[in-house]
Amino acid sequence: MRIVVVSSGGSEVTLATLRRGDSIGKLALFDWRPRFATALATEATTTLRVTRDDFRGWIEQRSNVVLAVLETLGLRLRRTNALSPISRSLSYRNGS
Repeated sequence: MRIVVVSSGGSEVTLATLRRGDSIGKLALFDWRPRFATALATEATTTLRVTRDDFRGWIEQRSNVVLAVLETLGLRLRRTNALSPISRSLSYRNGS
């Protein structure tokens, strides 16, 4: 599965390529806002839809899941930021 957006120039940009077991749409579970990217299945795919209420009940019973979700969100945010023209133009000096 690929996660894509359409650039202002009209070209499709792949933000991530997902594998079996990966998840999508996690931000919407927290903030109720629409997703900004599109998921495209690149092969036969089985999905599971989790509502916000179901997710909240599930994490209330499994607090360790919150840390795993936050770690995944952080990694995805870093990958997305790395694709940003602003991020690519920054230079890091002295390891900072």
